[in-house]
Amino acid sequence: MRSIPALVVMVALLTPALRSQTTASVLGLKPEQVPTDCKTIDGNFPVDMQTAILWDKTDLYKDLIPLPTAKNAQSFACHGDKGTVYSFQFADEAKRKTAAAFIKPLLWGEPGPTAEHPELVLEAGDVLTVVSFRKAPKALLAALRAPAKPAT
Repeated sequence: MRSIPALVVMVALLTPALRSQTTASVLGLKPEQVPTDCKTIDGNFPVDMQTAILWDKTDLYKDLIPLPTAKNAQSFACHGDKGTVYSFQFADEAKRKTAAAFIKPLLWGEPGPTAEHPELVLEAGDVLTVVSFRKAPKALLAALRAPAKPAT
């Protein structure tokens, strides 16, 4: 009889983690969406320290932004350049907008991308995506901006 309460506690503890992993798996590009001139690679390649800290230690900013409900990183090699696309999903669009208002100046130190901080920030619905490349490949940007197609 002791195993039933233990099972209930285990399910209660694991359900949020499983939900987060499932949600995170839908962030980013599916293999068939990756442009032909790019290939998926292992590792993270943030252009600068601000992006690395945002990814690695998102909870540092919990007093300033809503924490994401899920996040995902995908790295690509395109035309000899390596970079990473960091996706952050928030509880809703309003929370994503609040986070974006803080994240953009954090990454750039300016009103927009600069040569020193060239990351692009894409926003759609409840997802904020940081494209961390020295020069973001046009085909990759087009794939990231394309509307998601429902799974078949």
